[in-house]
Amino acid sequence: MADAAQNGEGVRKSRSGTNKRRLDALVGVRFHSADKKALDQHARRLGFKNAQHLIVTRLEDDLAAARELAS
Repeated sequence: MADAAQNGEGVRKSRSGTNKRRLDALVGVRFHSADKKALDQHARRLGFKNAQHLIVTRLEDDLAAARELAS
């Protein structure tokens, strides 16, 4: 059994689309095609992977504050 763990067998790997689906569910913002392309480019210039990561990162602090106020 130790050999299997060392070889990576039996170790569950995340699916490549799982994180994308989670972000899609979390950030349900829709843009016109040209606006989305522009925001994606802007996000990359700022060092983000894409517009979704930019939006999520910028909203994390606000979401934490809102949760604290709600409790």
